[in-house]
Amino acid sequence: LTREGSTFAGRVAASALRAVGLPELIVSTAKDYEETAVALAADPGRLNALREKLNANLRTAPLFDTEGFTRYFEAALKTIHARSLAGQAPDHVAIVAR
Repeated sequence: LTREGSTFAGRVAASALRAVGLPELIVSTAKDYEETAVALAADPGRLNALREKLNANLRTAPLFDTEGFTRYFEAALKTIHARSLAGQAPDHVAIVAR
């Protein structure tokens, strides 16, 4: 559970929750945070369902695909190196899953 706002920690936590398919754990106000935390604490079934969803998503979420990230990162480095060898100026290189 996180409160997304203007803080770095809140934005990082919200990004991680989106990446693992749990956007329902992102709230925007302190009141929503408290209400959601209390509701989760009072509902073990809902909490267990969230745990099961997280465990299922961990197998498929790109956030945990280290091998895939490594492939894309290596491809980006090769692009950067090729641009350098060709005498081209540095530019943005996107690392994207395909």
